[in-house]
Amino acid sequence: ANFFLGIANNYTVQFNRSWYKLAGGERSGYFQDNIRLTPRLTLNLGLRYEFFEPPRSSDNAITGFDQKTGAIILGDSLANLESKGVTLPSLVTTYENVGVKFESYKDAGLPQSLVHADPMDFGPRAGFAYRLTTGNRPLVFRGGFGLYAYPEPLTTTTIHTRVSAPNTGTYSIQYNSSATSPDGGSNYLLRSVPTVIAGVNSANVIDISKPGTSIAPGNVYAYYEDPNQPTSRSAQWNLTFEREIMRQTVVTFGYVGVHSYDMGQYYT
Repeated sequence: ANFFLGIANNYTVQFNRSWYKLAGGERSGYFQDNIRLTPRLTLNLGLRYEFFEPPRSSDNAITGFDQKTGAIILGDSLANLESKGVTLPSLVTTYENVGVKFESYKDAGLPQSLVHADPMDFGPRAGFAYRLTTGNRPLVFRGGFGLYAYPEPLTTTTIHTRVSAPNTGTYSIQYNSSATSPDGGSNYLLRSVPTVIAGVNSANVIDISKPGTSIAPGNVYAYYEDPNQPTSRSAQWNLTFEREIMRQTVVTFGYVGVHSYDMGQYYT
């Protein structure tokens, strides 16, 4: 009956910023050399250094969260973020009305990217090849180890920060919810004569330019990366026996291992 009469239980309007100008950076260098120790044994040694800049946005709109103070950490002032269209003044006011607190990255003791860079990303590489037998088709024993580093994908940053306050907001009126009903009680539609009819006078039922109670406490989200998140790593190793059994034919038997750790994590 409510559907037939145009009496909706709730109306929702979603604010999202449209897109991000994200950037990252990498500086790296390496040293590598092959050393033939004996006619049978050759070593391959190397060391790589990598410095990854944490993902950042040109408008400094990436947000974090301070677990000690319970405040959302901002990469720029609210006034600047509002002037860039990252958030709305009414949205910020509405958040503050339900108890959301904001603090600057400086007050949180963080860089403007909100994540500390890891300056100790060294990647050793080592390998060897040893001829176990002699002759035209010797049995060769090979092995290697490498430690690799991976920066945080920019896509992951976009997915999480775009749904964090104050970059987004869901305005909603649910008439039967005590949090947003006109009189603060539940089951409002059962206790009143409806004044808003969908498609008749519902166009401006939610006015995002006016702060109000259309965002209920508990409906604000903050996604953030660990400020001390280490660089994601992957260790790879192998031990292999191989021998040529005929022309252009080699038999290989080996063990290959991969272990990844310190994978990027976002908290909610």
